Amino acid sequence: MKKKQPSPMKIAELCLDSGLSKPTILNYLKMGLLPPAVQVASNLHLYDATHLERLREIRRLQEEKGLSLPQIKEALETGRIPEKPRFLNSKLPTPESPSQEVDPETQRRLQILDIGIRLFSKHGYGSVKIGDITDAAGIAKGTFYLYFLNKKNLLNQCFSHIRELLIAENSSEPVLKEPDIVLRMRNRWLDIRIAYPHIEQFTQLLQVSSNSDDAEIREKALECYNALVQGLISDITETKENGLLSADLDPKLAAYAVTGVFHSMSFWMDKGSISMEVAAVAVEKFTRGILFPPAKSRVPEQTVIKR
Repeated sequence: MKKKQPSPMKIAELCLDSGLSKPTILNYLKMGLLPPAVQVASNLHLYDATHLERLREIRRLQEEKGLSLPQIKEALETGRIPEKPRFLNSKLPTPESPSQEVDPETQRRLQILDIGIRLFSKHGYGSVKIGDITDAAGIAKGTFYLYFLNKKNLLNQCFSHIRELLIAENSSEPVLKEPDIVLRMRNRWLDIRIAYPHIEQFTQLLQVSSNSDDAEIREKALECYNALVQGLISDITETKENGLLSADLDPKLAAYAVTGVFHSMSFWMDKGSISMEVAAVAVEKFTRGILFPPAKSRVPEQTVIKR
């Protein structure tokens, strides 16, 4: 028995089924990402299952593969889909690294991501409008929609971008070669701070987003925050397995305690109260104290007095 094909639908119905806005769909039509609609009257165009399927494929390529609309158009026409988007693990060129080559399309995407991270972190997701982002980037709203579906899609891709950055920094060879676990943790924190100066503001957004009512935002935020502490958990677990730490020490809890130290030092650095050199020394001392407390510093158990 043949499966019944959906009836032709108006654009309002296509918007409802696809979860996309009318301007977005019209923009896709203008770009040639969708086949033309069937015009049945001067002001009436009808769409079918082919359009709905194509819209879902476009969204999948954006969210799962991180492709921009021009890249998606090329992929749909050629049938070749990149395994990994070019913008991941990339950073915007800076005066300190002018030799880094970034193609204009990728640079624009990274610019919007960077501005999104900065504005979301400073003002909160709910307070930032797409117009704020496009004004800061100096682009038209139409350009924004070439790279991102909507504001939520930008936020989720900001999380993915930071997650990839953290994974790369956590596994960098110079950091992993440091035999002293405390110095390794300190160096990892300093590397992340240098690579992404406003990472501490973003962690505040992560903490708020991890309690979001939106399941997708909550999941992306938790994945990103886990990437932030995963390197520390691995370091502490390795040191514990080598017998250098107390057997009852929970690596995950210890990692979160150390992360708290990092956040505190970063807070005062951001305020201009302390320099990076002073913060690095403090981080090392506090972290060493958390993981390797001297026996005499342990608080004795209190005697419970029964009344």
